[in-house]
Amino acid sequence: MPSANNSIAVLQRALDQTGDVLAAIHKDQLSDPTPCEDWDVSHLIGHVLADPVRFTEALRGGDPDWAAPPEPASGDWAGQFRAEADDLIHAWHQAGEQDDADVTRLRACLQLAAESDAVDPRHADVQHDHLGRGAL
Repeated sequence: MPSANNSIAVLQRALDQTGDVLAAIHKDQLSDPTPCEDWDVSHLIGHVLADPVRFTEALRGGDPDWAAPPEPASGDWAGQFRAEADDLIHAWHQAGEQDDADVTRLRACLQLAAESDAVDPRHADVQHDHLGRGAL
């Protein structure tokens, strides 16, 4: 298994890239369609915004509702995402500095990320592609 520090660095790059995609979307694009027929750009952004919050909750021992429907985006979604992503990275660093139980929880979150449709890297590529096609 890759080291926790390497995994955190990969996660940080993915979060930074996602933040860049979100920052390129303008308010007048929120109602634009995406290739996901059920979601416009606003709902897809809402879906993306929920992930760092849910992972932070899981990392801290909570049980997030992975199936909860996303709230439509509003306000400064790029800033919100970056703040939540920073909280997630901070929580992962803290978990890595704690006892073995916390490191085990960190590894469980990594495993969950690898197995979950919500964060499958192929799914994330589709989300970026949908945001790009729907909004850029």
